[in-house]
Amino acid sequence: MTDYFCEETYLIQTKPTFSIVKEDDEYLGIRQFASYLTQHGLNYSKQRVSVSFKREKMPEPDLVIAGVKYWSIETAQKF
Repeated sequence: MTDYFCEETYLIQTKPTFSIVKEDDEYLGIRQFASYLTQHGLNYSKQRVSVSFKREKMPEPDLVIAGVKYWSIETAQKF
């Protein structure tokens, strides 16, 4: 969408400097973090990750965008 506004309408004059976390990035949302842990022998659901984080049993997220928490794969491996 940004490309359209930059190239077709010229409403955005400069190239945007933001980043969006995508599925193939090295960051995991709560659901992906739970899935990663389950694949590596720990039985975690999205709800369990969320509750464990609230109880401070999970590592701090590496990235927070608009209140959404993301952990790097390295953090998940260490946990």
